[in-house]
Amino acid sequence: MNGPIDFQTTAWTQILRIGNVQEQESRKLLESLIHSYWRPVFSYIRRRGRDASTAEDLTQEFFANILERNTLGNIEREGGTFRSYLLQAIRNFLISQHRYDRAAKRDPGAPILAISNMDSAVEPATPMEADAEAEFDRAWALQIMELTLDSMRAEHEISDKLVAFTVFEHQLRHRLQTGKTPSRQDIASKFDLPLKKIDNILYRAKKVFRRHLNQTVSQTVTREEQIDEEIRGLRGVLGS
Repeated sequence: MNGPIDFQTTAWTQILRIGNVQEQESRKLLESLIHSYWRPVFSYIRRRGRDASTAEDLTQEFFANILERNTLGNIEREGGTFRSYLLQAIRNFLISQHRYDRAAKRDPGAPILAISNMDSAVEPATPMEADAEAEFDRAWALQIMELTLDSMRAEHEISDKLVAFTVFEHQLRHRLQTGKTPSRQDIASKFDLPLKKIDNILYRAKKVFRRHLNQTVSQTVTREEQIDEEIRGLRGVLGS
């Protein structure tokens, strides 16, 4: 397919509807968007040298600016991805001193959305754009993994196969955190399961995870062929 396609998914329809509905509904849509995608924006701002408190205020203001300007429809018209849109938008946002001043003066008692426990462990690096963009890409990739695991977990809860999900989640999180895949023997020992069962679980779970990953990524792109491109990018960032 060469043109924009209609992905009937919650996240994508939310993105395109923000600014085109009544204020109360727009706020709810924006809150959902922030819950899903605040981490890469926050991480980028931190890497540009802002402290955690300022980065939180700026993250709030950034998403409010998206709502006020109603710019999300441009993604569909231009055929881009939500990831590339967010990165360019946050670059432009921070360049604008006027917007920064507005964020600094924002009433802290009335945030758009209470985002508590932001990852203060993300230390600000030298305020160089390359460092910030690398941090954005990594935070984005990790968040896509989290959203995919959430979706996969929900399916396994319904099918009463949480043990299989837990085994796969353990393997994936270990690899993301350490860069190494735990041995089958270690996994079998941890969950007190025979090796053959571990092999079967992981074989099936990888297929299910790929399906959920495709679904998650499809919510952030405008063309079907972009799904594989985005997934290759995720793997490159995460080294998997």
